[in-house]
Amino acid sequence: MHIGVLLVNNDVTGQPNTPIKCGGAPQKIAYLAEDYFRKSGVRERSSVIFASAAGGMFGIKKYADSLNAVIARKGMDARYQHDLVEVRPNTREAVFTRLDDQSQVVLHYDMLHVTPPMNAPDVIQQSILCHEAGWVDVDKHTLRHNCYNNIFSLGDCSSLPTSKTGAAIRKQAPVLVENMMALMHGKAMPATYDGYTSCPLVTGY
Repeated sequence: MHIGVLLVNNDVTGQPNTPIKCGGAPQKIAYLAEDYFRKSGVRERSSVIFASAAGGMFGIKKYADSLNAVIARKGMDARYQHDLVEVRPNTREAVFTRLDDQSQVVLHYDMLHVTPPMNAPDVIQQSILCHEAGWVDVDKHTLRHNCYNNIFSLGDCSSLPTSKTGAAIRKQAPVLVENMMALMHGKAMPATYDGYTSCPLVTGY
């Protein structure tokens, strides 16, 4: 899980080990919190930790390199392959399992921002529409279901192998409508989703 921890003495921010809506959201709050602490004059007394179940800051090296430079410039502590498994509010502790060796790491926090694991609603997960991972099983180009020809899906609950963002849905929606209308009129589906997505990352105010 990606998690952001704020140490004001400790601030922790986190991100889960699942697909999430807007993959950059956990990072954004970590960057903005760090910036706010700096503007408020408490940054020197704060530790800002970004803990993520992922193996790095971003899945594409070009962007990961840029974001790693932001982390370094801001003096933040990025910890990867840290999956949040427990929060102990009474003692202000966040418990992580390291995915590389299954050891446990306990971090004290003064402020904790957690992005929870996400999945499709039960009504979808428990239906025959899903594949084994729990998402509506659709063709990644036509957006039509792989088993049921009169069903289409897009967005957060679909099995499309792209980021679950509003930018992605903006490009998926016209494809779905065009193909569905063609199918309703007995024509071949003309539209193809090319996998476009976008993930703007705000790194400060």
